[in-house]
Amino acid sequence: MKIFDSNLHPYKPESSSKTPIAPRRIVRSSTSVMALCGPWRMLPGVNQNVPVDEAMQMVVLLTLRYFHQHQGLIKLFFMQVGYGDMKATEQLQSARQNYRNILLTIIEDGIAQRIFLNPPALNVQIAINSIIGTINWTLYDLLVVQNQNLEPEVLAIQISSHLLRSLTR
Repeated sequence: MKIFDSNLHPYKPESSSKTPIAPRRIVRSSTSVMALCGPWRMLPGVNQNVPVDEAMQMVVLLTLRYFHQHQGLIKLFFMQVGYGDMKATEQLQSARQNYRNILLTIIEDGIAQRIFLNPPALNVQIAINSIIGTINWTLYDLLVVQNQNLEPEVLAIQISSHLLRSLTR
């Protein structure tokens, strides 16, 4: 199945099908998003002894590793945002909510441990949106605009450092 034409634009078949390739393929691999969350949940001592800064860095790193493994597909997805069938959209929404819950747990643990700011100084939903937005816009700029390769380990440290500065006391 052809995904890109010779100019690296998303390939649009001549048929009347309006369902793009990327959302369907991403939904198939969205179970990998849960696999990405799985290792974080299985870390020894998670939710008990893992410092929240390490938990944040681990989630960012696992996210970036996932995107690194699927760079071509992610690039295609970014170019086709707004398309997709209803089933794919529902599955992506479910994966999105699971990911948001992981971030919520880390932030709540950081607040409880007095490492992160307390509400109302820290709006938890804005913090979650900021984390997701930072990762997404960084990846979009890196993969689509600059057409560079992703180095998950390096980028995870940079993004995590930036994000943690906005959360900590």
